[in-house]
Amino acid sequence: MNPESAILSLDNLRGNRFTFLLKVRNFLGQESELIRWPVTRSLPELPSLEITLPSPFAHRISQSLFVPARAVTSSCWEGDLGVNFAWSLVSVFDLATGLAAPEASVADVETVLSAAEISFLLLPPFSMGAGYGYILRLSAFMDADPTIFSSADVVIEVAEEPIVVDVAGGSERRTGATQEFVIDSSASYDPTDVNGGSDGLTFTFTSTPEIPALSSFASGSSIVIPAGTLEAGEYIITVTASREARSTSVPVTVAVVAGALPLVAILTDIDQAVVKEQRLRLQGSGTANGGGRGGLSYLWTVDDDALDLSDQSISTTQNSKRNLVLRPNVMEAGRTYTFTFSVTDSFGASNFARVEVFTNRP
Repeated sequence: MNPESAILSLDNLRGNRFTFLLKVRNFLGQESELIRWPVTRSLPELPSLEITLPSPFAHRISQSLFVPARAVTSSCWEGDLGVNFAWSLVSVFDLATGLAAPEASVADVETVLSAAEISFLLLPPFSMGAGYGYILRLSAFMDADPTIFSSADVVIEVAEEPIVVDVAGGSERRTGATQEFVIDSSASYDPTDVNGGSDGLTFTFTSTPEIPALSSFASGSSIVIPAGTLEAGEYIITVTASREARSTSVPVTVAVVAGALPLVAILTDIDQAVVKEQRLRLQGSGTANGGGRGGLSYLWTVDDDALDLSDQSISTTQNSKRNLVLRPNVMEAGRTYTFTFSVTDSFGASNFARVEVFTNRP
């Protein structure tokens, strides 16, 4: 037996009951707390137990956590086949250092674990803290004799989630030099914030090439650039949302043409995954320069021609109406679709808006 190995074997040891002492040291010389680990040598009638979640498992704090497991009683067990289950929290450690993290809040986790008496575990969102690893243990006890038991561990790693910057209309935009231009990122959110929304986020706007006095046009999560400010050409306006030491930046490419373009928007707010078995309706809006809808033509497209929107078996409205309606079950589960709504006026000037649609996984 090598005492410096991370794996120990009991094959050459006598007896059935052992107590191991474990201490871990990293390359900086920092040491963990001393852990005492009592071990009883397995008997042939122990139930076999397996947690079927990969370990370590990367978990998002904003999502529910489902931990499945299965237990099988030994074929040589002659007593009552009933099995009782118990979940427990072994330890919590800092993902950055690997050291024990006594400062981590575990009350929510321990409350759920103490009430779980079945072979699977369901933890609600925000039960765990980002930046920590949690070692969970499931024990299976024979109902007829609780001293006959097996246990299995799983490591859950909860990483920081990035702030989501959601810009209305997408990251590619067009506008006329004689028109006001708006970037609205109010739908941005921090997934680690239980309250959601953009409250508490700080927004900054920068541009290439530099737009004079750009910051003076900003108000919270939006920026309104007055008509006549932008000359014809291409600009990249970067939207950055931050909270404490975390930040996410999204570049918005803006093509500015001389004159004015139709004003285009997709009014349907897609803030969550859609169900492919249900009908999808996207509402477009187009206004000609000077107001009104006269003389406008519409076209809906989807990325990579994933769907033939002109086919009435896919879209009841086809692809040249102001609104788009897709039939149930024409989209694939677990996929992201980017829909583009283009509007052209009677003078040939065109503009577009985009929206991403996520479909639920099966």
